[in-house]
Amino acid sequence: MTLEGGCLCGKVTYQIVGALPTTDGDLPVPVCCHCTDCQHLTGGAFFASCMVPLAQFTLTSGQDCLERYESRPGVFRSFCRRCGSSMFYENRGSPGQLHVALGTIDGFSTKPRAHIFVRSKAQWYDINDDLPRFEAYP
Repeated sequence: MTLEGGCLCGKVTYQIVGALPTTDGDLPVPVCCHCTDCQHLTGGAFFASCMVPLAQFTLTSGQDCLERYESRPGVFRSFCRRCGSSMFYENRGSPGQLHVALGTIDGFSTKPRAHIFVRSKAQWYDINDDLPRFEAYP
């Protein structure tokens, strides 16, 4: 399987090759993260992402447009500096992994399988599904 994706303006593009994991330890993935950092990042209720092993990920264009921001020690969020699209994040605590924003993957069809950091969920948003919910990161 090969997936491609990119930012809103098309300057930053990437490719993912191979089957994606369905779990990250005890956590089913992809996930919707409801932490306040992700709410601020997206301007919405959550950040939907899937975990991708770095060995399966290739940035195909736009390295010069990619900006990294350390939102907290060891957590780096990458976005396109031209259009502002949130692309992915890395956590030094999970080496070898990249968490890619689902909305940037062209034709991605796997639905999120869990909600994390629901203790920080936006008060104006109701979770209306039966997916597993975790107060924090399991």
